[in-house]
Amino acid sequence: SIADNVRARASTDRDVIRRDAEAAALNLQARVLFGESRVRIMLSGSAAWPEELVLRLVHRTRAGLDQEARMAHRGGGWYEGALPASAIGRWHLLREDRERHWRLTGDWNTATEDSVQVFAHQQSGERQ
Repeated sequence: SIADNVRARASTDRDVIRRDAEAAALNLQARVLFGESRVRIMLSGSAAWPEELVLRLVHRTRAGLDQEARMAHRGGGWYEGALPASAIGRWHLLREDRERHWRLTGDWNTATEDSVQVFAHQQSGERQ
């Protein structure tokens, strides 16, 4: 029903706001460095380093192209993982801990950027 859809959407929105607020409370920021086949993330802030991060590449116009990379902790806040081969174009990036307690978001244009700096923010839906 429409009411069920509205309730489900509201629950999802609350979860996004909660995860953004948690990232801001932890003063999280990330520098994402892209190579030919690898991606590295330097995470800083007051959070304990999770063993793994999840990097989601959300295509701007074609949901079927969305991709995900698992990033292993290499020590000192550095994470590394394989960059999907077909990651060409403009992407919205979601970086989050595996348990989904917090998230960092930002945008990446493969044609012009080999790195992206992302800071936590409080408002859901905000794109940096």
